[in-house]
Amino acid sequence: MSFLPPIIFLPVTGPLSDVFDRRKIMLASDVLRAIFVLGYLFVLIDVHKYYWGIYIVCGINWSFNSFFDPSREGLVPVTIPKHLLVTSNALEALTWLCCAFIGSFFGGFITSLAGPGVCFSINSVTFLCSSLCVLQLFRYSSLKPEAIHRKMLTTDTSIEEEKSSNIFIRVAIQLREFYFGILFLLKHPYVLTLVLIKGLGAINFTAMDFVVLKMCFEVFQPTGQIRDASKVYGIIRAVAGVVAGFAPVFIERCLPKGYGPKTMRTIIVLGFCAMVPAYAIIVAYQNLWTYVVATMMIACASGCLWIFSNSCIQMVTPNNFLGRTISMDTGFSLNLAQSVALLTYGPLLYDYFRLKPFQIAIFQICVAGTCAFFWIIWFIVTRNVVHEIKEVDRRGSNLEIN
Repeated sequence: MSFLPPIIFLPVTGPLSDVFDRRKIMLASDVLRAIFVLGYLFVLIDVHKYYWGIYIVCGINWSFNSFFDPSREGLVPVTIPKHLLVTSNALEALTWLCCAFIGSFFGGFITSLAGPGVCFSINSVTFLCSSLCVLQLFRYSSLKPEAIHRKMLTTDTSIEEEKSSNIFIRVAIQLREFYFGILFLLKHPYVLTLVLIKGLGAINFTAMDFVVLKMCFEVFQPTGQIRDASKVYGIIRAVAGVVAGFAPVFIERCLPKGYGPKTMRTIIVLGFCAMVPAYAIIVAYQNLWTYVVATMMIACASGCLWIFSNSCIQMVTPNNFLGRTISMDTGFSLNLAQSVALLTYGPLLYDYFRLKPFQIAIFQICVAGTCAFFWIIWFIVTRNVVHEIKEVDRRGSNLEIN
């Protein structure tokens, strides 16, 4: 239920983010999520009778989330100087990962002490706290829709906007603009390929996650290498999340000043290439510590793919196409890839074909190798695509307070 809403609402989320005030969309999404997450309390009245409510509430909340993300990501390049975009995206990802792990810990702790009802109530309060943070964005006049200047960093991309006071006509126009957004990606293969990176990275990360999970329960615990598979897997998963968040920050700090998209494209290609030896290690050495090393390699590569592709998209995409591009990126490409990966490695390869975890790792070597090959070709083909990063006053900010 978490993957379907962004795909279903793809024709709407991007255009709305591009035409309306992104701050208002974020605020409405937070408030509505705070309200509808309380629907789980209705399910708790009789879980066996109202179990279907879990899917409904989950679907509704993830639907609102699919509107929130493009609007938030669309504001990042407007508020952050370009030379800080990579650091900003890395810190954002790290914050999200930390909150996810800490939230899971406190969620389980609170549920064990006070029950799931209190846990869902606190979850509702956290959305209200997020809405208070969004309210602070209304202090800045530079974040108004009319104040956000178009950033025509690519060529032949302008589409004339039709003005109307009727909100329904404006929405209809923007739904039509969704079609033009698809044309924009098709006319600019460089941006289109950037949109595919997160999805391909997610496939490799999901495969790693599945292989490590099965190895912990089916190999390491039965052979006595570990005592509690669930705890070990949880620790590995948590450390992998932290590595995925910290690695891009560390790499960005090691890069020379004034680096541009060409450097980031190089890191992206190296990220895909690094996954091949990581899966080879999993196949060659079937013990816990080599799996930990391989997992950290894949986590590091996945984090770099996520952060640097995100920064490239924000740098080269015109602002009036940014919402639609991000919707295609995180809303469609990423979620579709994760859905396909879960169905492929679980029901298909593991359940139907009865492949063992290390055999799935062998299969994944072929997948990772294919990705690496095509992205090396991509790097060569797009080597002449130049998107210069304009110099920004490093002492200043992009925000103007009312």
